[in-house]
Amino acid sequence: MSLKYSDRPVLQYGNQSISDSWRSRFPADARPISEAGPQVIFAIEANGQGHLAHFRAGAFRKLTWQRDHKTRAASLRENGETMSNPVMFTIRRG
Repeated sequence: MSLKYSDRPVLQYGNQSISDSWRSRFPADARPISEAGPQVIFAIEANGQGHLAHFRAGAFRKLTWQRDHKTRAASLRENGETMSNPVMFTIRRG
């Protein structure tokens, strides 16, 4: 069996370039996660799924809205999960 090399991509959909195909998974205003500050952000993983999160104790921790059962006031709280591999973030959701 011999290997054949080509200067053209083997698989291409329409007029889409390979280098821009990953960008379609993220919002237009998304920035690299390395630029994220300490504020609450919408962190997006490599597969395109995102969650409200903040950086604490060396990891991005997921946040959820939780309601106090006595006062009925809602607040953002950690739900105990960490994000495995966030790659992009945006300040506003989705």
